[in-house]
Amino acid sequence: MKRDFNHTLGTISFKIDQVNLFPSLQGLWNLPENQKFRIGYSKRIDRSTTRLMSPFKNDRHSEFIEVSDPGLLPEITNVAEISYSKNWKNVSITATAYFNKVKDKIFKVNEVYSRITLLRTFTNAGNTSDGQPLSWLHFYLSGNLYQLYVNVVVKGIDVNQNSFNYNINGNTSVDFSKKLKFQLDGNYVSKTVTAQGEDGELFLTNAGLRYLWSSKFTAGLALQNVFNRNHQTITNKGTDFYVNTNYIKYDRILQLSVSFRLKDSGKKGKVVKTEYGEMDF
Repeated sequence: MKRDFNHTLGTISFKIDQVNLFPSLQGLWNLPENQKFRIGYSKRIDRSTTRLMSPFKNDRHSEFIEVSDPGLLPEITNVAEISYSKNWKNVSITATAYFNKVKDKIFKVNEVYSRITLLRTFTNAGNTSDGQPLSWLHFYLSGNLYQLYVNVVVKGIDVNQNSFNYNINGNTSVDFSKKLKFQLDGNYVSKTVTAQGEDGELFLTNAGLRYLWSSKFTAGLALQNVFNRNHQTITNKGTDFYVNTNYIKYDRILQLSVSFRLKDSGKKGKVVKTEYGEMDF
């Protein structure tokens, strides 16, 4: 990796020259009675986006001014896992134990800018690691359990905290007939500690009904955010500030759609994505 970052108002060039080895190891053993055992190890890199390296002040809203760090280092992740699976005729169960260790983890860090405004920046605050089992049940339900440790130095202050985290994902569908199908999906994420506080829990559920008249004509009825729970509480605190923010999205929508396909080209259109807004709430 060779990176040379410059901007028009700066006099310093931020350079990174790195040579990293990224090995990957995979092993699979087929056991009797439709059982399988897997092991794996990999090393990965996640490079900083331009937004996280911009040194110019960005007024996000009245409470936050954001300025990023042009000298950010990429995150290096080591992942090791062991997995066991068992298959029956219509059911599959998989249990996985894994361990992740992240070097130069990027965190959002805040400090006081004025009486009512915080200055937010992004920094390689330290290292994190997590582990514990991941389990799958049937074909539609999965869960993730892990213990998260955050050991960082923020503005000269040592922060050592941890939390037991979990999330549950469910997706099920019911075929009332060959043409009529009902689908329900849900996702729950527990609260988790951060470098300066914690992120609250989040629960989302969607439901949909789809009727297929023919191979070209389809009608659908969908309800987004069934229980109207698309909100999350974010807490940030330091020696001289405390911020508690509720992010609420009122997106409980009942949508009726009718589609008619004139010609099936077999190709799917691509949606252009940018690094701005992809990781924002």
